Amino acid sequence: MLLMEIETLRSMELAPGMVRKNIMTEGLEVNALRVGQELGVGKVELAVSTICEPCEQLEKLRTGLEEAMVGKASVACCAGCYAGAW
Repeated sequence: MLLMEIETLRSMELAPGMVRKNIMTEGLEVNALRVGQELGVGKVELAVSTICEPCEQLEKLRTGLEEAMVGKASVACCAGCYAGAW
C-alpha cells in the first residue's frame, strides 16, 4: 500500500485520486516514517517496507511535477497486513 500526505497534494494543487496512492493521510508526517516502522490504519497494522521516490508518472499530470515533489512527497510504501486481517 502506498501512503501520501493530503497536505502535499493540496500544496501541489492536486486532488485525491490524481496520483496513485492507496491511503491519503492527514496530520501524519509520511516523510518521517522509517523502514520497519509499524503503524495502524483502522484495525489493520502495517509495516513500512520502503520509501518511494517521486516517479515519471507525475509528469503525465503536470510537466515538472516529479521534480517539484522531490523531498516533499517521499511516499512510504507499506506492505503486508500482519494483524487485523480481513
